[in-house]
Amino acid sequence: MNLTKCLDKHYMDFLAYLHGMEVSGLKLYDLLGAVRRGELKIADCYVFIARLYDILEGSLGDPKAALFKLSEFIQGSKLVGLLRGYGSALFTSGDTGSFVTAALKSEFSFFRTKISEELRLIEVLYEAMLAAILCVSMFSILPIWPLPPAIGVLVLQSIGLMGFTVANRVARKLLYSRETLIVLLEASYIVLSIVPAMFTYYGLAAYLLFIVFAHFLIHRRLKNEVFIERESLRVLRDVHSYVMLGEMPDVALLSALGGAQGFEFRVMQHGLLNGLFGREIVSKLRLPGLANDIMHKLTSLMHYSAFNGAYVASIMQYADEISEVRKLAEVKAKNYLLYSIVISFLVIASYIMISKIPALLNINPKVLGLYGFTSIISAIAPTCILKDRSFMGSRTAVVATTTATAIPLLFNIMP
Repeated sequence: MNLTKCLDKHYMDFLAYLHGMEVSGLKLYDLLGAVRRGELKIADCYVFIARLYDILEGSLGDPKAALFKLSEFIQGSKLVGLLRGYGSALFTSGDTGSFVTAALKSEFSFFRTKISEELRLIEVLYEAMLAAILCVSMFSILPIWPLPPAIGVLVLQSIGLMGFTVANRVARKLLYSRETLIVLLEASYIVLSIVPAMFTYYGLAAYLLFIVFAHFLIHRRLKNEVFIERESLRVLRDVHSYVMLGEMPDVALLSALGGAQGFEFRVMQHGLLNGLFGREIVSKLRLPGLANDIMHKLTSLMHYSAFNGAYVASIMQYADEISEVRKLAEVKAKNYLLYSIVISFLVIASYIMISKIPALLNINPKVLGLYGFTSIISAIAPTCILKDRSFMGSRTAVVATTTATAIPLLFNIMP
């Protein structure tokens, strides 16, 4: 990945670590030193920046001057503004904490805006799907210029895959676990919807059985991920409560882990009691998405603030912001579900009307059913990803596939 893109992609994560350091009385160069030594979990591009800073600091002999010099090597990234603004704060008032707090607040606002823009793009794609269904249906029945079925299916699937791609990108930004293998399987499921839709009984039955089987496997995994995330947020809140009551951060973490349910949290508590580093335990456990992020920050920043638990409130702010934007996406997903229902009814109503006027048909009616089958499968994917974290792991996808399968049976257009 391009260095600038990588730095911008993980900029909010870096700022969250920096804010946790600042409220604990440490500075940016302390954070860069920890990153260079591999003591914090962060993207490799920031490890490169930390090593470059170490070289510059060694040659210049001044941490503040090294920050300005570092900004000259990474033009085009948001990190440049942070380095220069931070360096200026060091040279003037020395109040870097207020500067970092303002920078993090600005980044949260930018993050929310970007997610809102991508959610709006999905709405536009749904509107395009509605228009495309009407267009390909009309061209299929009008004798003026019959539309080849391959082109109609390609148009519908292309719109569906664009919506799937945007929804998947949003899900990853919201720290949902979207493994590459499952993403590829779901994309293939959309693309290959044309195969069983050729309307053989065996093809339709196999397609429906496949989604049911995949749903069973993926849904169980999703339930476990949701449980672990919920418990990790509970641990974070408990640690914050204990710290506010005056307990030391490490004692507060052990107490919170002791009250958490789940094998992963018992392992973490046992490892900490036996003197293992928290970040190493979390890395081995491979927790999902947001849970992994929260536990890494809790266990890593604890080593730099043994007596001050202010960093816990910083992590709480970060987790709350992610959770709020997730709620926004879930609300939008309900609107997308309405779009999907409208598309389903539109498809069914259109083909019932068309079937009553056989004189208009200048192609095999199976093609009309093919369009309906493909459009329903393609339309439901973004809804499922943002509402249930997965396409094939969502019950909504099973219902949609059943509805799509019923179209060729309803219109009696099986060969």
